[in-house]
Amino acid sequence: DLSIEPKEFFLKLKQRILSREVKIDFRSTVKRIGNYVRDLNAIIYEKVEDELISEVVNKLDLFSSIGDIKDKDTAKKQVINLASYLLFNQLLFYHIYNKKDKTNSLVELKEIQNVKDIQKYFNKITNINYQSIYRVNILGHIPKRKIVVETLNEVIKAIKLLRAEHITQDLAGRFFHDLIPFEVRKVLAAFYTHPIAAEILASLTIDSWDETVIDPACGSGTLLVASYLRKQELYQKLYGYKDSMKIHKQFIENDLTGIDIMPFAAHISAINLTMQNIEQETNKVRIATLDSLEMVESLKSLGFKRKGIEISPYSTSIQLRLDQVYGKPITIEKKGSVSPKGRGLEFYLKPVNIVIMNPPFSAKEKMPSDMREKLNKNSLGEICSHQSNLWGYFLALADLLIKPNGKIGAVIPINIARGKATEQIRNFLFNNYHIKYIVKPI
Repeated sequence: DLSIEPKEFFLKLKQRILSREVKIDFRSTVKRIGNYVRDLNAIIYEKVEDELISEVVNKLDLFSSIGDIKDKDTAKKQVINLASYLLFNQLLFYHIYNKKDKTNSLVELKEIQNVKDIQKYFNKITNINYQSIYRVNILGHIPKRKIVVETLNEVIKAIKLLRAEHITQDLAGRFFHDLIPFEVRKVLAAFYTHPIAAEILASLTIDSWDETVIDPACGSGTLLVASYLRKQELYQKLYGYKDSMKIHKQFIENDLTGIDIMPFAAHISAINLTMQNIEQETNKVRIATLDSLEMVESLKSLGFKRKGIEISPYSTSIQLRLDQVYGKPITIEKKGSVSPKGRGLEFYLKPVNIVIMNPPFSAKEKMPSDMREKLNKNSLGEICSHQSNLWGYFLALADLLIKPNGKIGAVIPINIARGKATEQIRNFLFNNYHIKYIVKPI
């Protein structure tokens, strides 16, 4: 319009520029992040300390057996890969939260003079929320050298250049899954389900938005995220976007539960569930770091069916309260629940509508001797047989976790259909369940 005044024209142009939706190149972002994590691997870690191993994977031999890692040196290298990825997660999450937080409670992430400067940023965000994401202490194991500071500054600059704060809501939920670099993806293979496979499994298993779901071997939380999105889809078909914040809180704090034996899994699962709606603060994420196979006797109790089992806060010594079974609490070291605020708010584990899982396929004979001994004494063997590999025990466990007429959606090996070793669990499923779907790749 030639009649418009120059001042008005430039004012409208400014408004259009300011209101323009910023897009990011998702594939390029993922590719760059892989390079940054490799830089962290190459420069930051001079040696793998036992404390770092405990911080990330709890026990190296168990991590090696589940991940099918052949030797100790390779396993330690994989711990470095994971540690670098977790530290990058922590920096990136801080940046995204700061940009999306409307209260301006955090300061801008800037280049540092020494390593401890990063801890100041982490202290600020954990004073507000999200302590479970920062509980894994990678910073404490980084050498205080100039080249390390320079590398971290390159990472910080890259995070800011990625403009990751402009990730749209539909991408935010899968962002921390899809950014996993190739080296880390190999490490996580035994703890990771492809998002497409997870979406298929959740869609086939979840029929109502208010169904409760547990993954007793949740790994990086892909199946929990897929369950969240499926429940959200079913809710929106009925009610649209009404009470979306309230529903997010219900899904995270009441409906979805994850358990894994590895500390890093709790970190990643907490991030992935939180990212479904980072602007909605939640006090509790129902993620526990413990061995779900050790809970068998409590799951058989009347107390579990009536009021549930209390999973107590995560700290140096956590109590899994089994008063209903043994008459007194059992102390379990370095295990328990986590929460975004990190206070480890307890939650009650009750029978659920759905068990969804991709359990470890690890061969029993490759497990650490102490875990093999535990499995041989585990009463789940009466259902799956003690000849079964680890996934068989989890299928037997699923039967104890669900309500009457509940559903199990599981990724399991094809050899369940044949052979003596799987005959007992196969017959148990056929005798006690209606098989609705079998999905097999061509």
